[in-house]
Amino acid sequence: MNKKTTKKKSAPRDEECFSVTDLHVSVGDTPIIRGVTFALRPGQIHILMGPNGSGKSTLLNAIFGNPHCTITSGTLTIGKKDFTTAPVHERARAGLFLGFQEPAEIPGVTIGSFLRTAKNTINEGVPGTEHLTPMAFAGILKRSLQTLDLDERFGGRSLNDGFSGGEKKKNELLQMVVLQPRFALLDEFDSGLDVDALKVAVSVIMKTAAKEKTGFLLVSHNPRILKGLTPSGVHVMAGGRIVRTGGSDVLKEIDKHGYERLVGGIL
Repeated sequence: MNKKTTKKKSAPRDEECFSVTDLHVSVGDTPIIRGVTFALRPGQIHILMGPNGSGKSTLLNAIFGNPHCTITSGTLTIGKKDFTTAPVHERARAGLFLGFQEPAEIPGVTIGSFLRTAKNTINEGVPGTEHLTPMAFAGILKRSLQTLDLDERFGGRSLNDGFSGGEKKKNELLQMVVLQPRFALLDEFDSGLDVDALKVAVSVIMKTAAKEKTGFLLVSHNPRILKGLTPSGVHVMAGGRIVRTGGSDVLKEIDKHGYERLVGGIL
């Protein structure tokens, strides 16, 4: 008699994993990041928290290749591909996306024009993709605006010019929806959003992680974000290091006691 076999659920392949390994980063002559290691897989949502000045934004900027952030040691990889020293456009083509804490204002460049150029630039050389004409891109932009409950006129506004803090965050999320990255790093994505806008943002992130298998690293100062998100992991930074990693229990502890019990005298 043949033995009944149970098919095991396969783990994500190595080439699907985004890994930060023993990363050290300096800004000018000042060391900021002191040995950060974590791995993010497709569809996972990780939350990065910590007191002001702990290195969260510097970490995200270094990952995306900000020239003011010098990686002094450590590696950044997606699967077997090392992009520690790669230019920004190669990181974007590899599937990385950064939502800025303070997005730049660019008068005269419309959101729609900017996003079509970005989409075509990322798609260059990717098999099976075509150059998007303004008419072809208009449909993509319209659907993306609807996903975020944004008026169609939003796409015709100048990039972040005269935007409120909440509008800038909505625009960063719009860019993420249009560009469809493999891994999205969102710096304080919830800052400036009212309750209704935050619900939409959280819903979009959850659906994108589940449907598109996008991996998320979300920087937030709000431990109560747990009400809408189901994180795969929660990391707490202090003094340029990840000092605690856990699950939803970490958010609950921060909400109840603040950071003191977690970081002690590390700051």
